[in-house]
Amino acid sequence: MSVVRVITVVILLAAMAPVGARVHHYQSPWHESRWTTRSSPLYCSLSQKIPFYGTAVFSQRAGGRLQFHIRVHVRPERKIPVQVWAVPPQWKHNVASREITGLQLRPGTWPIRTGRRDALRLLDALAEGYFPTFHYQDWLDHNQQIRVSLSAINFQPALRRFQVCTRALIPYSLASLRRSRIYFATARHALSKRARRKLDAIATYLRFDKRLRLRVDGHTDSRGRKRYNFLLSQRRALAVKRYLVSKGIKPSRISVRYFGERMPWKSNRTAKGRAANRRVLVLVSG
Repeated sequence: MSVVRVITVVILLAAMAPVGARVHHYQSPWHESRWTTRSSPLYCSLSQKIPFYGTAVFSQRAGGRLQFHIRVHVRPERKIPVQVWAVPPQWKHNVASREITGLQLRPGTWPIRTGRRDALRLLDALAEGYFPTFHYQDWLDHNQQIRVSLSAINFQPALRRFQVCTRALIPYSLASLRRSRIYFATARHALSKRARRKLDAIATYLRFDKRLRLRVDGHTDSRGRKRYNFLLSQRRALAVKRYLVSKGIKPSRISVRYFGERMPWKSNRTAKGRAANRRVLVLVSG
């Protein structure tokens, strides 16, 4: 190890450790360093197991943002400051370490978590061949410092697979589809272009997540006879169900109810309120 490398490591530890502190370093052995990807239109992940410590995971969900977290075997019980450095591999003798960011170790199973900005910084460091390293004081032993390193070995092929997956993610989240309102013209049950686009998004998500179920509730405004409005709400709800079935959703995954004018969402005294009540509410559960 070069003088520059030794000095860099000493400076890093001195910034955090009291004199005489022990250092416990967790890192995947070079010959066992593996990055694993999971890919679907709804979720992408890029992970590495850190022996005796936990698992580091980059992840992104449909309609969501990139995140990073580490799941640990032993959960900390209090907050602790963490410094994150990009440390060059041993064969890069003349390259200095650089600071990436500062974090808080939090109590729980996922004590190290970042948002998109810091996750991108970690990915960039790994792509450049650095080993992102987390430094903090052991919450069980104040005389011991913990270092946790992500290995850049075998990272590039997995990163490319992860990037392909994230580019193919569905551009909307499940949360945005949980309660969807489909609106109708007065006395009509035909679906508008806007309504079909919304239903297309719901159908696309459900095709990839077989656990999800739908409840379709039909409603009307208060104009017209109650019997007519009840039947109209039924036609609206069934029009939505038929469209979803035509897009590949099994009828058994869709339950239908209709209420006529009995459950207004807004006041029927105004045109705006009546327009809001001419609706089908599609609820996604599971």
